[in-house]
Order: sequence, then structure tokens, then C-alpha cells
Amino acid sequence: MIGGHAADRREGATLLLRIWTTRYDPARRAELEAFAQTVSLPMFHRQQGLRGVLFAANGDLFAAVTFWESQEAIRKLEQESADYAEVVRRIMLTGFLLGEQRVEVLEVVGGDLPLTATAT
Repeated sequence: MIGGHAADRREGATLLLRIWTTRYDPARRAELEAFAQTVSLPMFHRQQGLRGVLFAANGDLFAAVTFWESQEAIRKLEQESADYAEVVRRIMLTGFLLGEQRVEVLEVVGGDLPLTATAT
């Protein structure tokens, strides 16, 4: 659970993990990270049902990992959010993404993720 423990969740509450992955040009990693922090992150924070956001990279693989309260919240993001559609349009125009993007949605079934570490 982001910022707490799984036991903190309401009885019967669902937490979904949406993982968007893409390949990118590693020479442009700083640009991608800046876009994620200054454009994507504020957009995600404006979405109803969002519970948390993490960005991760390794080599030429980049991921946006978002936590959601419901499948309906994810559906609204992907199908109804003009804000999200604009960010997708903008990132596609940057030229630092390579190949196809992939999205997977998983239900969180346990664990914890305390927010004590800082990114390097």
C-alpha cells in the first residue's frame, strides 16, 4: 500500500496497479524524467480515483506505475480524460519513446510500500 500498510485498507476495498511501459532513447533519459515529473505527475494528480504514482527506469525501459481505487477510475482516465489524452499526445510528439507502449492492470493482493526512501 502506498504510504501505509495493507492492513490500513478498508475491508473489501480494492487497489489496482496500472503499469504503463515503453522503450525510450537512453540518451534522452533526463528529458523523459523531466516530462514525467513536470507534465505527467501533475496530470495524474488531477485524476479522480488515483492513489499514487511511481516512475521507474532501467536501461531503455521506462514505466509509469499508478495505483487506483477502481477499474472505473482507470476506464475514465483512458477513455474520458481530455487531460490524459493531451499528455499522451504531447509525449508521443517528443520523439524520445521507441516502439510500442504496453499497459497492464493488476489487483494489489498484499504487501506494503512505506515512503521512507528517496529517489536517486
